[in-house]
Amino acid sequence: MTFQTFKIHGDNIVECERIFNFITRKLDIIDINKQFISQAAIQIDINFIYNSLKYRWRLIYHPGFSKSNRNRWNNNIFDSLKTAGSFLDETPDAIITEVNIHEEKEKVLCAIEFCSALQAGNQAWQRSGRAYSTIRTGCPYLYIVDFVKYELNTNTRKRKAIRTPNPAITYSYINNTLQENVFGVQAFVKSEEFDKNNSLLKNFDESIFSEDDISDYLVNLMLGNDTTVYEKSLLEKNLKMVNFFSLHTKGQYYFKPEDWKRIYNGETTVIELSKEKKWQFGKKIAEKSMGGKTRAFVELVKKYAYGITCKDLPIGVIPSDSKINFVNELIELYPISQNEAQTILDDDHDLLVCLIKGFKPRGDDNRPDRGLLPFLAMLTSEHAKILTFIYGPMTSTRIEQLKNDPRSVARVSGFWNVFLGLSDYLLLDVPVLNEKRNATLFRTNHKYKQECTALSAKEVIFSDIVSPTPNSVHEDDVDSAIHMLFTSLPSNKCFEGLCNPPGGDWSGLSVIVNQCEYRWVSLPRVSGEIYGKRPDHVLQLYPYNTNSIILSIESKDRSSDLEPNVGKQLKQYIKYLSTFIPSCERSINGNWSISRKKISLNSSKIVSVAAFIDSGSEDYDNIHQVSACDLIFALSPKEVGWDIRIINYMPDNSVYTELKELILSHPNNIGITCTFL
Repeated sequence: MTFQTFKIHGDNIVECERIFNFITRKLDIIDINKQFISQAAIQIDINFIYNSLKYRWRLIYHPGFSKSNRNRWNNNIFDSLKTAGSFLDETPDAIITEVNIHEEKEKVLCAIEFCSALQAGNQAWQRSGRAYSTIRTGCPYLYIVDFVKYELNTNTRKRKAIRTPNPAITYSYINNTLQENVFGVQAFVKSEEFDKNNSLLKNFDESIFSEDDISDYLVNLMLGNDTTVYEKSLLEKNLKMVNFFSLHTKGQYYFKPEDWKRIYNGETTVIELSKEKKWQFGKKIAEKSMGGKTRAFVELVKKYAYGITCKDLPIGVIPSDSKINFVNELIELYPISQNEAQTILDDDHDLLVCLIKGFKPRGDDNRPDRGLLPFLAMLTSEHAKILTFIYGPMTSTRIEQLKNDPRSVARVSGFWNVFLGLSDYLLLDVPVLNEKRNATLFRTNHKYKQECTALSAKEVIFSDIVSPTPNSVHEDDVDSAIHMLFTSLPSNKCFEGLCNPPGGDWSGLSVIVNQCEYRWVSLPRVSGEIYGKRPDHVLQLYPYNTNSIILSIESKDRSSDLEPNVGKQLKQYIKYLSTFIPSCERSINGNWSISRKKISLNSSKIVSVAAFIDSGSEDYDNIHQVSACDLIFALSPKEVGWDIRIINYMPDNSVYTELKELILSHPNNIGITCTFL
């Protein structure tokens, strides 16, 4: 039986492994073999049974994308999506492709995004740009969300309350699927902190959780089978989650389950029902942000606009029959010519108004709000007429660029690419303009928006085959090598408590104590002498022994990137985290429950490690003196895989000896060799 070959192009090794775990969740695996096939790509051969039939698959990981001006691979998998209409600079966590070796092509099967972060406020629509931009090409899209998540007290890490997104965010995926006829869904999976004892969750329908649906969908998609039944199930569960969120959203000015049902059944639309409700637009803006005439503009919008799905989203709809009065008052407020303003009245469409605090005090963009217009396009239509009002700090250089060459701004700025690509009109009220009497910036943007949204092929997407040999190696590969080496060891000898490569997340750190896994989630984004520095890897050797060894590892491209005294900080982070009650716990491979008491790591030896790509002329003694790390992992690429030099700087050789014996007593065939110096 020949292999059917697929590739998982992931932001990093963790995303590749997550997808592999979802794919294999429903498979009865007969045997599996995993190994490097270059310095970067990893090949997994599996024989398995699914629905009583035998299959043989070869999956190849490509961790680390060609993005951020980095030419990592011979071919950028995202180029094929851009050609098909993905015009935003937003990329999903992973793409699955099927390889046709004879034609040297890869067929894009689907894209996947993971979210383990809190879904609240503007964070809830932060990733909408990735979904919108990918789906419009015809590529199916799964947004896998951990539910539930709590907001934590920064100092005590005590839970405040469950935070849920506005139900309109979740419904936007359903609406987008219906109007684009391309499958895209939020799929909710059960988080470690899900607790039925919480009053909000007592009546939660756990059948909404979609782990098995995701697995069946992916497997059948890869097999070339009809996936309609799984798509339907996921969309229905998506709607159930909309209903749950809408039932538990405080306040009376929100669409309720019966409202969403009317929209889903095609009886009305989001915009028409918003106009029917007539809830006055009520987005609040902080007083400190009310520069220029922002306050007056917000009051003007409130006068004529209704909130879309609720009162307090920063988007509203001005009915077509109110536009003329709105425009007349707008030109009294800002020095906009009658001819410019007239363009708003040239059609009989409703006008959607979007308010964006787009910038931080230094003038750099506020990243989460990149997703606001894509969210609005998914919730309504990308053809809706949109006026985007942007306020807050901005540099004078950017203002001039927007006036003279907005296309170049869109090319270099993902933020402006969104707002120039999806807005029909732009209105800026920013301090730089306010310094000039009666200055403003109003742009009619129809033409550029039409150019951006014109291409939407919705055909099968093919890419030239991506070679497994990278053009260059990076920190991604350091992380992949460390992950592959230690996860190849027996699970009773080594436990991976954290793997957080570039593009990873802060979802959690685990340790095993007394045959139980304890996990801290929503890891603190702190640094300093008291808090320490979050490691990139945490590996627990001999986890079931009372006196285990915990490796806290910092990985870098180069040794020169290591921070002074980072070794002490790596150990301090784990010590600091252990002063708090873990978020949750479980017996090995059991079910999670909420933790109630602190645990002690005093019997475990915490060891700091500096890992980097060896230049060939490293001064290890100096690296140790600067970094204060106990061990050094110096990685050198081979033609296939890596050699890792492990250098000891601990006065007590016992840890080094145990690590050496552990690795040498379990030789791997994955392409990694270890040399102990």
